[in-house]
Amino acid sequence: MRVFDWIANVAAKATGSPLAWLVALAIVFGGWAADRWSEVDAICTGATFVMVFFLQRGANCHAEAMQRKLDEIVRGEPGASDEVIGMEQP
Repeated sequence: MRVFDWIANVAAKATGSPLAWLVALAIVFGGWAADRWSEVDAICTGATFVMVFFLQRGANCHAEAMQRKLDEIVRGEPGASDEVIGMEQP
């Protein structure tokens, strides 16, 4: 699982950069100028499919961190019920 985490982190940083935006723009305009929409469509479809998993991994990490922080707040609050800690678990 550590390899996937590393790949997801590297992909998130790389695809969130201005350079990635310029590369995507070049691919789209390059396909438009060369009239190669089928290749551009295949590249975009594949990239979108993979990015969905990377985005979901990032969202899961953020949600887990938020839940841990909230659990700590509940534990530290004197009048709070400990029954709500971990309530999101099935």
